[in-house]
Amino acid sequence: MTTINEEFEEIIGLWKKLGVEKCVAEFSCGGDSMNDISFTLRDDNNEIIEGEGKDLLINYFDHNIYDKVDFYVNSDGHYMGESGVVEIHLEEDDERSVFFYEKSSTAEWYESYSNNISVSVSEKVFRFILDKVSSLDGETSNNFQINYKVDCILTDEDELLVKELIDMVSEKGDEWEPETDGEYSDNSFNFELQDWNSLSEKEENTLYFNISKGFYEYRESDD
Repeated sequence: MTTINEEFEEIIGLWKKLGVEKCVAEFSCGGDSMNDISFTLRDDNNEIIEGEGKDLLINYFDHNIYDKVDFYVNSDGHYMGESGVVEIHLEEDDERSVFFYEKSSTAEWYESYSNNISVSVSEKVFRFILDKVSSLDGETSNNFQINYKVDCILTDEDELLVKELIDMVSEKGDEWEPETDGEYSDNSFNFELQDWNSLSEKEENTLYFNISKGFYEYRESDD
């Protein structure tokens, strides 16, 4: 039966025999799971090493890397995951030999940005919304929901007024760009009509909406 020390000495022997300078492990994780890690052995010229014993070395690091490195797999809708590399180096002195694991990664975050916009409308649209609509919200111009304060039958003209309003909101929402270097999540946004009567600052014949957009942002991990 091979002891832990004997196995470790065998691994060090293989490392030196193959002329390994470093082992590079590429990884990604998130969504509450760890994806597969790919390992590559490289020499001092950064060339990939092949040869007998390579698989044994890689299998050793594949089993030990999780004890040496913290990977953050849990996602919460805000933090999405991380990806990067772990470089493994052999460090030796007169007293001992040890493998040193150094992780460098980029974390992915989902950030939502909001902004309030005002939309100038005709007196007819303004009165229709204030008198008959209790809430209006949606996502993009063809996916919205209206709740009414009173029972009413919409005429073709009423439906046209609503469609024109949604188009104006969508146009202004498209134009708004938050200050971020992130990647726009899906080129859509959410909007919600604000209660005109509860606003502290407002103008007649003006409706106010809250716009929100989601972006994926990437930051260097802390460790």
